[in-house]
Amino acid sequence: MKKYDLYKFDTMTVEEFKADYNNIMASEGSELGNAIANSALSKRGCQYVWGANGPDTFDCSGLVWWACNENGVKFERTTASQLSKMGKSVKYEELQAGDIITFKTDPSYISHVGIYIGNGQMVHAPNRTTVVKVQQITSGYYYERIYNCRKLY
Repeated sequence: MKKYDLYKFDTMTVEEFKADYNNIMASEGSELGNAIANSALSKRGCQYVWGANGPDTFDCSGLVWWACNENGVKFERTTASQLSKMGKSVKYEELQAGDIITFKTDPSYISHVGIYIGNGQMVHAPNRTTVVKVQQITSGYYYERIYNCRKLY
């Protein structure tokens, strides 16, 4: 599979875009980072359920826990807030596939986490009204709410 080109959709039909979207794979990290990101990507379309950690339903931190655990990065099931303190700090500009990004979607606490997959995108389980999906993070809602970036492995 190939790395996803964000700009080629300008000339694609809807059917071509959907087929190509299903082939997104991480390729901008270490072997382990790519494996973590690709494990999470394999769960696109799974339903969000608060407190769930797979294999078919997830919340945001459950998706991170599951993808890491599947690839030998073991830690206790935890929250987005706790994940923001684990591993080592990474600058936003130096993110690699498999790194995590935590967010303050609520101003009073760290409330969300996603896994960076490359090309300015993350895979995450946003909320109960949607499914695990890929999201652009170079601008907009999530970009404005980034708290920190971490490497857990």
